[in-house]
Order: sequence, then structure tokens, then C-alpha cells
Amino acid sequence: MFHAYLKEILMNLRPYGKAVLILFVLSILIGATAFVIYPDLLIKILEVFQDKFGADPVLNFALVLDIFKQNLIASLIGLFGGLLLGLGSILFVLFNGFIIGYVITAVLVAGGQEGIIQGIKFLILGLAPHGIVEIPTFLVVSALGLRLGLFYLKKQNQGLRLQVFLKDLKLSLMAIPAIAILLFLAALLEVFVTGSLLK
Repeated sequence: MFHAYLKEILMNLRPYGKAVLILFVLSILIGATAFVIYPDLLIKILEVFQDKFGADPVLNFALVLDIFKQNLIASLIGLFGGLLLGLGSILFVLFNGFIIGYVITAVLVAGGQEGIIQGIKFLILGLAPHGIVEIPTFLVVSALGLRLGLFYLKKQNQGLRLQVFLKDLKLSLMAIPAIAILLFLAALLEVFVTGSLLK
């Protein structure tokens, strides 16, 4: 039953998933370019994270809940922000891609040519364990929001816009428990796996 429920969600997202993936890749490239132009932004990004979680957060269940709460709130904003003609969902995926591209470039550049292997290792340890769950979840959230804000406006849905919109709204609401479970799993991995690997 759960498999069929996930399949229904994903099958309805195909064209929007492709659009979101393209936006995500472009935003990573923009983030990478932004680091080259404005490397000092890294300090501000770090300050934001430190304000939220502290300079040296304790790797415990309280931190898991903090990260989960932040990501869930951001995801819900990204999802239902799609009601604004998809704009909120677009901004959500662009923001996340930009930060990832910026930070990846910062880490790779920081060590210079000699430290690039160390930088790659750091990125694998720092992103892969939780990113393999968190990033696809963010992309699905953005695709759901994009569909929610745009699909009912298509010409093919003329005369049925309300029914189509309500169906997509139901689809989005049905997805929230799965999104929450995945984000909680990602938060657990980020604290207890990524945190332990990076010490």
C-alpha cells in the first residue's frame, strides 16, 4: 500500500521533477560561480548556521530535532509556496542548490591543489550520508509545489481547474508524512553518521 502511495505521487511529478532537476543543477553552478566572485559570503553563511545550531553543536537527539524542524518548516514553505504560481517552490530549489554549489566550491578551493583530495573526502563524508536522503526529498517537495501551483492552470484543465487543483492539493497533503519521515531520517544521519565521520 505504501509503495502504491509513493508511486502515485512520483508518477504525477515526472515533467515537474525534470524541471526541478534542471533548476537545481543550474543553481549549483550559480552557487559555484558566486563563490569565485564573492568568497566572503561564506562567512555569512556560516554565521547563519551558527546562529541556528551553535558554533560547536552537541551531537545528540536534541540537535536531530532542531535540524528536522528547520528542514520540515522549510520544506512546507517550499511545497505550499508553490501556490504562488510555483514561485515558492522555484525559490526553494534555487536556494538549496545555490548553498550546495557555493559550499562545495568553497571546500574544494580552500585546500588548493594539494588539498583537493582532502576536500573531496570531506565533501563525501559531509554530504553523502544524509544528502542521499535529504536532497532527493527537497527535489520532490519542489516538484510537488511546482505542480500544485501550475498544473491546474494548463489549457487542458479548462473547465476542470478546481477539481484538478483539489486533487493536486490532496496529493501534496498525502506526501507530507513521507516527507517528514525522510527528513527525520536525514537529520538522524546528519547528526549521528555525518557528525561522527567529520568529528
